[in-house]
Amino acid sequence: MAMLRGLVCAAGIGGIVGTCAAAPPEPRLWPIEVGGKHGAIDIEGKVVIEPQYDASIKFAGGYARVYQNGKAGFVDASGQLVISPKKTITRGSGDFAAEISVASLMGTEFSEGLVAFGLDGKQGYVDASGSIVIAPKFDEAFAFKDGLAIVRSGSKYGWIDRSGEFVIPAAYDKVHPFSDGLACVLVYDKRGYGYMDRKGKWVIEPQFNYAYPHVEERARAQVKGGYAYIDTHGKVVVPPSEDFKISSDYADGRAVFNKTGTGWGYLDPAGKIAIEPKFFGGYAFREGLARATLTGGMNAQGKRSDKLFGYIDRDGRFVIEPQFDDAGDFSEGLAGVLVKGKGYGYVDKKGKLRVAPQYAGVEMYYGGLARVWLQQSGRGPHAYLNTDGKEVWRSP
Repeated sequence: MAMLRGLVCAAGIGGIVGTCAAAPPEPRLWPIEVGGKHGAIDIEGKVVIEPQYDASIKFAGGYARVYQNGKAGFVDASGQLVISPKKTITRGSGDFAAEISVASLMGTEFSEGLVAFGLDGKQGYVDASGSIVIAPKFDEAFAFKDGLAIVRSGSKYGWIDRSGEFVIPAAYDKVHPFSDGLACVLVYDKRGYGYMDRKGKWVIEPQFNYAYPHVEERARAQVKGGYAYIDTHGKVVVPPSEDFKISSDYADGRAVFNKTGTGWGYLDPAGKIAIEPKFFGGYAFREGLARATLTGGMNAQGKRSDKLFGYIDRDGRFVIEPQFDDAGDFSEGLAGVLVKGKGYGYVDKKGKLRVAPQYAGVEMYYGGLARVWLQQSGRGPHAYLNTDGKEVWRSP
């Protein structure tokens, strides 16, 4: 979780040697802690998994890894153990035989019904029953996404399908997951980064000293003169500029840039300045608004001056005037804000306080609930609010 002072910006919690069923829908459960033990609640605040485990429960792909008395297992959204800590495999023989917990060999996050596991120095994939689906034969294995997974064989990376066969050979030195239909890939022999499609065909030949994945059909790539934005065909749509530095992906059709000595502004997808650089700090747009402040830094006495946050629209107009001492991004129509001397609450897109400032810290909404901290941001007693600002669960 990323923390902005007292604001905890959590994205949220939920979460071949055979065949594998499709992954179940992602459960909407939220973690709780009572007396040092961890469980989970549903959107109504009902305790679905009683606090009994030794670490926070985070669902991914329909399942969550849990720990109890030093042993690992996996539970489903009903709280039932689908892979018990007692499920073991035998390694070695005779005096050297040992029973090893299957769950302890597995990664923490299921994706598309599979999770990576390691055995004898190699990695493969198992399903939610703990059965091997793809035998351990890779040096490193990553999560499946849209039917493909990145794996490493030796020092090279490639992609496999759900049968465990390579669809793009392990021939690349660095790779990023597919985004906007393309994967950003480095080949040392070709001296640069390029982009390929899901069949392994080059769409943009390797030519960049460094490059990033595409987001909203724009990618940052290092060309002669500095960083530029390229489109999905490799065309430079925003060339390097001597006037400002680009440093972020596009979000909601706007990309943050910085002009030294002036401030932060935003570019449109064509590279034109959509919002003049006049803000102290550059924050990404989310749900059509971005937090912003016009003041800040050090005053003449060498002390940090006060800065107040508000929210701007995509044209750079303040739709919520600067008035908060801290602010987070919007999520599900609400954003966490700090009112000095009172605490954190939530504001809607019209600037109306929907949850009165009273908490030590708050998280972003996810699936209709947000966690708030009662005494210390990020730890200790906590509660969950629905989007009406009503507490559905509170630490006993």
